[in-house]
Amino acid sequence: MKCSYCGHELRVGSVYCENCGKEAQIVPDYVPEEDPLYWVEKEEEERKQKEQEERDKKEEIIKNENKKDGIRKNRKKKIRLFFIILFVMVCVGTITGSFLVKGKRDNSYTYQMKKAYLYHDEGNYEKSLQYAKKAGDLNLEKRDPVYLIADNYYQMERYGECISVLEEAINKYSDKDGLNEGDVPILKFYELLLSAYGQNGDYDKIRNLAIENMDDEEVFKLADSYLTRPPEILPEGGTYNEALTVSITAPKNGYYIYYTIDGTEPDTASLRYTGPFELPEGKTMVSAVCADKKGNLSIPAQESYEVDLVAPDPPLVSPQSGLFHEKEEIIVTIPDGCRAYYTWDGSIPDDTSEETDGTIEMMEGNNILSVILLNENGLYSKVTTRSYTCVNKQYDFGTDKEGKEEKKKNR
Repeated sequence: MKCSYCGHELRVGSVYCENCGKEAQIVPDYVPEEDPLYWVEKEEEERKQKEQEERDKKEEIIKNENKKDGIRKNRKKKIRLFFIILFVMVCVGTITGSFLVKGKRDNSYTYQMKKAYLYHDEGNYEKSLQYAKKAGDLNLEKRDPVYLIADNYYQMERYGECISVLEEAINKYSDKDGLNEGDVPILKFYELLLSAYGQNGDYDKIRNLAIENMDDEEVFKLADSYLTRPPEILPEGGTYNEALTVSITAPKNGYYIYYTIDGTEPDTASLRYTGPFELPEGKTMVSAVCADKKGNLSIPAQESYEVDLVAPDPPLVSPQSGLFHEKEEIIVTIPDGCRAYYTWDGSIPDDTSEETDGTIEMMEGNNILSVILLNENGLYSKVTTRSYTCVNKQYDFGTDKEGKEEKKKNR
């Protein structure tokens, strides 16, 4: 028998529990299986236990599923993280590569020029200018970028900047190489420069360039094509022994001609040509320019002359001086371009005296014939004189034979 309070086994006959000290209740031993409630409670307990097991099983299943989901999610996170890291690495690599490529391109003359020409062909001259300048900084000896820089300025109608670049380039390259040597011939620089001068209205610069390069046929020809055409002076320069008249002709209508004869360069303040003019005796330099309606002057045309006027030789007069018994015809030889004048009183003839066409009638008595020539230049020859005595036959000089001999002698 057990204590109803603490369950301690009681000794037979004990009134108090040796364990808890409480009064022992004398009841018969309880047999659970004999109690109807026992089976009810046991079924209920088994049912609850079964339900608990089912719940535990479900929880285990859910737990396992959650665990699997966690593993899947964790795997997905890892995969996602891997791709994120990979993406970041690719981006970093791409950016780094881009910077490396960009750095390489920025330092590549060929790449910069390729882009410069590409944008130039597309008409994007501002962008082309940027690349051409970079290329020029990378290679200071190459002409291509310099020419392209100037051409971009030209295309954008920034003629002043274009001219500055070209003038500097020509000063740098022209003394170093020939006209057609190098990557861009220096002649192309001159072509673009002259065109920029023309667009900018700098005709004085074109004219000066032409004058400075008169010994350079190719450059002079280029410059001359932009200028007012020079006049033509006739006749050609040289030495002349006669009076010389000079004429100047403009190459086209509408041009004015200005000239000088003292060797100075003519301009619009010089003598204006109105017609042919005669040169003085001696050396004369005739310089002439044409001016168009805007006042743009041509390159001067020049001719150098020396006028050395020569007086004619004394005229030939026959017969020689002597005694004549009858009048004879006097012959005067007159060269081409001359006129002959004479007097019978011993005075020196001039163009107001009697003129002869080459024959003069001898006068009776004692007379002195003076003959002079005047050429086209207004110069007189020295005087040729003859003394003639013309008498009748009544003066006897002896026999007929002697008379004839005397007459022949006089001739």
